[in-house]
Amino acid sequence: MLGLPTMKAANISTRKRIVAESLFKEIPEVISKYQLSDFDTPKFIVDLQAWIAATGWLTGRDTVKININVSNSQLCVFRNDVLNPYNYWEPQHVKQGFTWRDGSVSFRTLVDQGVHSIQVDIFEEEQEFELSSDVIRAIEVPFETFEGIDTEVASTADSEVISIPSGKYNLRCEFLGNINEQTPRIRLVFEKTNRIRFAILRADERLSLPENLVTCAEPVTP
Repeated sequence: MLGLPTMKAANISTRKRIVAESLFKEIPEVISKYQLSDFDTPKFIVDLQAWIAATGWLTGRDTVKININVSNSQLCVFRNDVLNPYNYWEPQHVKQGFTWRDGSVSFRTLVDQGVHSIQVDIFEEEQEFELSSDVIRAIEVPFETFEGIDTEVASTADSEVISIPSGKYNLRCEFLGNINEQTPRIRLVFEKTNRIRFAILRADERLSLPENLVTCAEPVTP
């Protein structure tokens, strides 16, 4: 059962988690009370719970999957209210793998150009995490969103608009898999937090990290 006062007071992410937890627990309990001919109840329950888990609702996660045609070795994330959203790359930016200013960040990709598969995960609560073994490079930067202002995931000649609930986030960019994969994979994780930070969480041999990360950049202007 879903309590109305609890649901009214909860944010969207919490509402989804409550619904998912109820379905995950209560449907198996109800359906197990019945004897249904030609129906594999245990398999149904396993498949149902796997499907619910895959939605991400149990962990407060929203997931968006998009493709971006990367060019100039950069994947960019910016609020669409930012004037001249693309950033200049100074030599130190190239070495550390990202260039950042408020509302706009560009990550240096492993593959110079071509279609990339991007998974965007949005968490409205802080999460405990460990980088998976197939993460080649991982970079984290602050990113703030505002009500009514969309966010774009883009490269120089391609862009997709996504909606991120307003708030302060750590944005983690994970480059996944083998550099020789036919379609390179990237995971962008927005995690709402009060403890924003800049960090290189995993570096590959193409990065040369400075003693202090460069956390400012100039926009590319016409």
